[in-house]
Amino acid sequence: MEAIDGLGKYAEDLCRALVRTNTVNRYAGGVTGNETDGQKIFGRELDRLGFDTRFFEPPPDVYAKAGVLGPGNRSFAGRNNLVGVRSFGNGAAKGKTVVWNGHMDTVGIQGMTVDPFGAECRGGRIYGRGASDNKGGLAGGAVAAKALVDGGFLDRGKIIFESVIEEECSGSGAGTIACCLEGYKGDYAIVLDGGIDKISVECMGVVTGYVTVAGEGGHAAYRGRVSALDMAVLVKERLDVLKKERLAGHELTSFCIGEFAAGEAPWMVPRSARIGFNMSYPVEEALRGEAEHGLFNGIICRRAVERALRECSEKHPWLRRHPPAVEWMKDLPPYRTDRASPVVAAMERACRLVKLDAAAGIESGWGDASWLTRLGGMQTAAIGAGEPGSAHSADESVSVGNILAQAKVVALATMALMEA
Repeated sequence: MEAIDGLGKYAEDLCRALVRTNTVNRYAGGVTGNETDGQKIFGRELDRLGFDTRFFEPPPDVYAKAGVLGPGNRSFAGRNNLVGVRSFGNGAAKGKTVVWNGHMDTVGIQGMTVDPFGAECRGGRIYGRGASDNKGGLAGGAVAAKALVDGGFLDRGKIIFESVIEEECSGSGAGTIACCLEGYKGDYAIVLDGGIDKISVECMGVVTGYVTVAGEGGHAAYRGRVSALDMAVLVKERLDVLKKERLAGHELTSFCIGEFAAGEAPWMVPRSARIGFNMSYPVEEALRGEAEHGLFNGIICRRAVERALRECSEKHPWLRRHPPAVEWMKDLPPYRTDRASPVVAAMERACRLVKLDAAAGIESGWGDASWLTRLGGMQTAAIGAGEPGSAHSADESVSVGNILAQAKVVALATMALMEA
């Protein structure tokens, strides 16, 4: 911990260098960047710390290879994952392998009130897109690695450090999936993402879907035409009923209708409407889906939506003849790590040593920890450097103090796991 306390300037400089670099996900909309530019900066740092580094793109068919329902038509060309591997000791005492995972891509910069790539540091805080999510977290991992390497604190084991793409913007964890498919697996995994206030040991699953509703269309002068917008309102009202039912079933379940579009011009009756929505589901629902349908995913909630659409169609003559169609864009399963597992115990003990009030809990959003557990077969827990409400915000920032606190937890937990 004393070694890490002496790395405040190092943490600040590295985080600011990453924030200055535009790594906005290609599918964020507006101004976008390239993750590889950030990976090169981070890769040079891992090289200095003795990691064997490798850059590689996820394969074009990464979702199909993993048997995952992910977004179509995503391109990973020129967008590299970075993986660094470093072994400790002379091989006589093998120790464990611990995977550290964080993501380099960020959400878009629309509506920001600070310079997204300015990386201004004031009052011990670094401001800019990705500072909290997830460049501060990656910097925390680098600080932990530097302290462990320079201080010679590890005499056994291996660290696999993954800086991945496609965690944000419906990327569905393509970067982490690719790492699992490439065989980068360990005994345990620590995700360097999330808040400093929680050890995340579980996350909700999430599905995204689009409903297309047909209308008759035509010029507004012709009365009696069926408006797709009017029909879509009926569909939304039925989805609102389903939303109320689902929100009552679990305190962290979410259901968001985030897109509603219809029509071409004010003088035209809309011939088509589109509703985009996102909904989450807990581990228990995925387990039920596995028991009833052989699928550990969102099959239960997806079928609930499909049933609601059928019920809506049965109540209107036009919709009976032209039923709304749903297209599922992604379905990302949840995960849960036993709170009694060594990785959780090691991180809880580390938090106590650091005097950090961060108990094991559930992450309401989805994260790459799901794939490290499901595809990598690793006991996984997460802790980031962010603070609640900062990620994705208009004035996103991260505290250098948080970066150092996260680094202490990761380093101490990794040392304990090497002996587990």
